Amino acid sequence: MNNYKYDFIQYAIRKKALKFGKFILKSGRVSPYFFDISQFNSGNDLIFLGKIYVQTLIKSNIPYNMLFGLSYKGISIALSSSIILSHDYKKNISICFNRKEYKLHGEGGLIIGKPPRGKVILMDDVITSGSTINKVFNIINCSQAKLSGMIIALDRQEKDLYKKPAIKNLQNRFDFKIKSIIKLTDIILFLEQNKIVDKKIVFSIKEYKKKYGS
Repeated sequence: MNNYKYDFIQYAIRKKALKFGKFILKSGRVSPYFFDISQFNSGNDLIFLGKIYVQTLIKSNIPYNMLFGLSYKGISIALSSSIILSHDYKKNISICFNRKEYKLHGEGGLIIGKPPRGKVILMDDVITSGSTINKVFNIINCSQAKLSGMIIALDRQEKDLYKKPAIKNLQNRFDFKIKSIIKLTDIILFLEQNKIVDKKIVFSIKEYKKKYGS
């Protein structure tokens, strides 16, 4: 496992962003683990988060001119990543993010920040539904931009409700690359090597992966 992946999992557990127990997901599945990126909520956390996302972005080799934070959790990710790109890499990259609902007054519209231009990278915590990406895809296509890829924190490595690999299905559907900082297999390996949780938890995660894994 790469050092930055190890550091990310360790930091996430310490911040209680990566939790273990019994969690009901949006899909209705009952998961033995849960990832909540909103626990990265201080200045130091956001610097760490931005650095990890930027490392993953650079390693992905996905071309980009702009970062697009998916509301709401993707907003802080795009902001922190753009700051790290400017401060550490001397790259002045524009950002924008979407509203959940269309605004009719003031500046109006669905986009806050610079209008999408060039090759756009979506930023979020875990993989979003196809419907969410479809809305953003249409926004980007209506502007002078192209959806180039997406960076997420965690790939749960699950099949979707149609029993197809969720991420692979989205990549094929929208013709772009999705890269993650860590995968579920990285979490399992970390827990096995460090023995910081009960063996029953590791076993339940493995059983969950057998049932829903892609």
